[in-house]
Amino acid sequence: MAVHRIGLVVPSPNATVETELPALLRPHPFAGFSFHSTRMQMHTISAAELAAMNAQRERCVMEIADASPDVILYACPIAVMVGGPGEHARVEGGIAEQLAAGGSPALVRSSAGALVEALRTIDASRIAIVTPDMRPLAEQVIGYLESEGFKVSDWCALEVAGNAEVGCIPGERVLEAARSLDSPAWMPWSSPRACRCPRST
Repeated sequence: MAVHRIGLVVPSPNATVETELPALLRPHPFAGFSFHSTRMQMHTISAAELAAMNAQRERCVMEIADASPDVILYACPIAVMVGGPGEHARVEGGIAEQLAAGGSPALVRSSAGALVEALRTIDASRIAIVTPDMRPLAEQVIGYLESEGFKVSDWCALEVAGNAEVGCIPGERVLEAARSLDSPAWMPWSSPRACRCPRST
């Protein structure tokens, strides 16, 4: 069985990618995977901290390239989406150029780009979203996805500011928020409304 080496570039408090991604890929019948991380320091999910985190990208890519990964995942979608329409392609292209200059053949994907690609693969056109972000950043996520051609029929921001807290959001809270939305799967004529999801007190 082939073993593929996956490099992860993650925000420093993030503990979900390194646990959830291996769990998702572990059942793969024909391949094995190892995971190797480097971290960009960031604590509060704000525009200023996201910009400071993104400034660490080149250092992190150089560090993870030393592990000779087959592919690198830039795993912070909001950090990419705040860059404006098409930013995932620019980020992936910039990382690819940096790797090529250093002699690394690793492939590159951002989590934002993977989301866009996955939605297109399943022919999604109208979507409803639950996001952990504060409302101003959530609105940028909605705008980003709409700039990629998707209609966001309804959405909810859980408004969690601390990155470490995002991984601790109870699954039932996410499901309850999702159930509160007008999902395009069964309400195709729904229109965007204010978030009705439960908030932390």
